[in-house]
Amino acid sequence: MNYYTNVMPLIFAAICLMLISCSENSSGVKDSDEDIGEGIVNISGAFEAQHEGFSWYVGLKVGDEGKYANYTMNVSDVPASEGDGSYNFTIRFFADDGPFALTAGEYIIGEVDNGALVAGIYTNRSGSDLISYGISPDSEGIVTIESITDNSVEASFDLRLDASPNTEDGIITVQGNLSANCFTPTGPIC
Repeated sequence: MNYYTNVMPLIFAAICLMLISCSENSSGVKDSDEDIGEGIVNISGAFEAQHEGFSWYVGLKVGDEGKYANYTMNVSDVPASEGDGSYNFTIRFFADDGPFALTAGEYIIGEVDNGALVAGIYTNRSGSDLISYGISPDSEGIVTIESITDNSVEASFDLRLDASPNTEDGIITVQGNLSANCFTPTGPIC
C-alpha cells in the first residue's frame, strides 16, 4: 500500500504533464493521414460515452537495445499534430527501475510488469468543464498488447478507473482497442 501512496501521485503528475506537452505541434511530426491510427473507447459507469478516434503512440527509447524509459498510447477525437480534442484516453508505461522492453502480452495497471508500471487516464472536455479518471489503489484492469513493432502497436484494454480530484466521485470502465503508429519517428523517439 505504501508503494501506491508514493508512486501514484507521480504517475498522475507525469500523465498531466504529458497531456499538456502533447498539445503543441513540434517539428518532425508526421502530418499525413495515412500515418494516423484508429481507436475505439467505450466508457460506462459514472460517465457514459462511446468514442471512435485517432490513435498514436510515443516511445522514448534508451540505449541500443530497443528498450524504453516510457511509452504512451493515445486515442483522441483529433490527431496528435492538431492539438487538444474533446476527449483523450492515454495508456502509459513508465520505467520502474531502469529501461524496459515491451512485448506482446498482458499488462496489469498499477503493477510492475516486465520492468514497467502501467497507468491509464481518461479525460473529457465539454466547453469549460473537464472530467478526468485515472488509476488509484482501487483501480484494476488489463492492457493487452497484441502486436508491437518499431513503428506500430495494436492493443486492447479493459480498465476500471477512479475519478480524479477535479471530477465528481465515481468509477468508470474503459474498454476498447487501438491500432497506433509512431507520432514522431526521429531520434530516440519511437
